[in-house]
Amino acid sequence: MVIERVWCLGFWYESGKNGLPRDLDKAKYWYGLAVAQNFQPSIEPLRRLQVNAVDKYGKAADAGDTDALYDLATAYMYGTGGCELDKKKARELYMKAAIKGHARAQCESGILAEAAGDAKEAIRWTRAAAEQNQPNSLYNLGIWYENAKNGLSKDEAKAKEYFQKAGTVCLCLCLCFHMTHDLTCVCVLLCEMIKTAAQGLQVAIKAYERVNIDAVEKYSAAAAEGDAEAQYQLATAYYCGRAGVAMNRVKARAMFLTAAKLGHALAMADSGHMASSGEGGPADKKEAVRWTEMAAQKGIACAQCNLGKWYEYAVNGLPKDMNISREYYQLAAAQNDAEAVKALERIAGDPVSRFTDAAERGDANAQAALANAYHSGGGGVVIDHVKARALYYKAAAQGVVQVRRAFEPIFAVWF
Repeated sequence: MVIERVWCLGFWYESGKNGLPRDLDKAKYWYGLAVAQNFQPSIEPLRRLQVNAVDKYGKAADAGDTDALYDLATAYMYGTGGCELDKKKARELYMKAAIKGHARAQCESGILAEAAGDAKEAIRWTRAAAEQNQPNSLYNLGIWYENAKNGLSKDEAKAKEYFQKAGTVCLCLCLCFHMTHDLTCVCVLLCEMIKTAAQGLQVAIKAYERVNIDAVEKYSAAAAEGDAEAQYQLATAYYCGRAGVAMNRVKARAMFLTAAKLGHALAMADSGHMASSGEGGPADKKEAVRWTEMAAQKGIACAQCNLGKWYEYAVNGLPKDMNISREYYQLAAAQNDAEAVKALERIAGDPVSRFTDAAERGDANAQAALANAYHSGGGGVVIDHVKARALYYKAAAQGVVQVRRAFEPIFAVWF
């Protein structure tokens, strides 16, 4: 079974989602199975189910610690950590943390207020969380404006704005994971990070697309006339199966190649990627290197990073050459490519000494790099998901989108 799905079963049994009964023993089993396979996102929820929440968070919560209030509220909300299910108590604790400015607690307070029929409080706390770039609250406001809920007037322009912002912030949060274009994997891992909305980013994408026109309608005529950008956008839609288009990797590969031949830099990168991976057709090492080098020369960070990896590990017929590899990683890292930053950390050494001072001064790129190290244990750093999460949120709040290119096939329509 794919490891992300193992985690997902734990999440569904814990929360009672997708038709499964709420069963904490089964949730612990599946989380534990994922941890046994070194799947890092399962560590925290497994610990949450195993520890006694009152013993762990009670004193700090009584002292007004907002994270402790939030974690204890969550335990009462779901009946985990030795706590009996008590949504009334959970709401009180969320409210205490929300008043002190805890963004996720504000989000939960808004959700619970809506469930209780208190539209005014729902709007109040959801707006407060959205002002801190809390992605679920941004998404919720988009839904409410789209459907004229909780006293808001229907406003598709505002809905689109909130959906777009939610997706951008979520993209920053996805820095803590290293993924391919697998949207399901993105969704599953993101859910663990932001704690709520089991549909997560996938729902935000679909909602955003509801207020956009069909890709074929928008791009086909221009693509037929040789417009490279239209070719690229239509190829992206076929690659991901979005905007009214069924997924078709064969067609996507052909259209990326057509756009690449017309000089489209991102299409060159995607053509190289698909030739390397064998998506949509046979793998072709020579074509993979050819198009990836052309994209790298045009400044595409993901192509530069790919060449760094290929020279580091002697992939696609390239010789192992750490000097060339480092040069490509440096080019990509200069554009804040998260994977390249991590690769340079791995090559260069301790990231804590390199990035801590800049991160404490508020440098968002340093915050993201340091968060990445704490999350993955890169550069010999001891894994610390609490520090990683705090640093990712700080970077995300400043609008850093360091993995834009990694998710370009999914998010191209947003930029």
